[in-house]
Amino acid sequence: MDIKVKPIYRIFVEDVLNTFYLFQCFSLTVWYIDGFWMYATTLGFMLLISIYGELSTMYSNLFMLSEMARYECQIKVRRNSGQGNTDFKEINSTDLVPGDVFVIPLDIPLP
Repeated sequence: MDIKVKPIYRIFVEDVLNTFYLFQCFSLTVWYIDGFWMYATTLGFMLLISIYGELSTMYSNLFMLSEMARYECQIKVRRNSGQGNTDFKEINSTDLVPGDVFVIPLDIPLP
């Protein structure tokens, strides 16, 4: 499975430009117009820090998720053999389907 990591500008447009940040920008403008430049500057600085933190967190989470999706290993899966019997077969983890019952050995590294 391949999960593509979105570029920073796309994360910014899709996830960061929400109503909270738009309201903060509106408030910043109102405070500057009313002459409270020190408060508005502080608010703007905190807004930039918050946006940077959210962007970096979202990007790193998407990157880690894409790395975890590439992980493959051999596992034992309980499958029907056709005669109504069930036995364990060793398959690649990319061949798993929903509903598979599998054994997790103690020595296998999990992401």
